[in-house]
Amino acid sequence: MEDPITHIKIGIILITIGLILLILPNIIPKDFSSENFYSMGGFLILIGIINFILALVVKVTGYNEEEYY
Repeated sequence: MEDPITHIKIGIILITIGLILLILPNIIPKDFSSENFYSMGGFLILIGIINFILALVVKVTGYNEEEYY
């Protein structure tokens, strides 16, 4: 695992992209298919939250890469 700070940033980025995908169907014209945006947005938010929480746990517990190699 890389630096936990990197994973925290990735988690925040995924959550942000997921929120944008959830808001996007309200902005774009109704002719465009929007049901995929909801599932992709929810999935990205879920992955982002999991990534964020795991990175925080690793950061708090003091993950040391040398112990595992």
